[in-house]
Amino acid sequence: MYLLMNAITLTGERRNAFFLVYEWARGETLAARLARLQAGKIAEKDSLRTIADIAATLQRLFEHGHPHGRLTPGNCIQGEGGAMTLTDIGFAWTAAWKSDRDAFLAHPDWLPPERIDGEFNIDIRGDLYSLGCLWFRMLAGRKVFEGRTPEETLAMHTGKKPELLHKLDEKISETTSTLVKWLLEKDRDARPRTPKEFLRRLGSHPLLAGEGKIGKTETDPQEAEQ
Repeated sequence: MYLLMNAITLTGERRNAFFLVYEWARGETLAARLARLQAGKIAEKDSLRTIADIAATLQRLFEHGHPHGRLTPGNCIQGEGGAMTLTDIGFAWTAAWKSDRDAFLAHPDWLPPERIDGEFNIDIRGDLYSLGCLWFRMLAGRKVFEGRTPEETLAMHTGKKPELLHKLDEKISETTSTLVKWLLEKDRDARPRTPKEFLRRLGSHPLLAGEGKIGKTETDPQEAEQ
């Protein structure tokens, strides 16, 4: 199950300050879940379901013609009934920052290389890179890149290859490691074109054998070309 928190319920201005009000989302963020778990990790098989739910939500957003733009653990909320909600959709990336650089320095850990390099035509493949960063964090117990400064972290996203998860932890399957590597490709043309394409390959994961189709969306339109 999945929801998109993209419906603004109230907007206005008060004392020269603009505000937006969104629907209340009851549940636990992925960031909070990782913080309370031992070693800050999620078991591999459990992570497959979580990643599938987030990817399915991204697919719905893609079908509406928008990338998310600010995918982080704090923006992924799992509700009491298991529904995955994505919040803080970044349609207005610089609204809260004086410049892109200020925004980058505030959130350097999940950004795709093309966004850091100033590419104008940002699309859903950037969200898939961020999804890879989230998945790496869930399995490794640390972020994919951890520079001494935000600037160093940003430079790693654009110029350093991520470590292979099955090399870091022999308990992690090579299948999962390969899927994470696919999401974390520097060249967005080398990543999945859409969340749906990623979900197809994820669905054949040996750890999901016999569990039925994952990440099913409500509609199944023909995929748009990137």
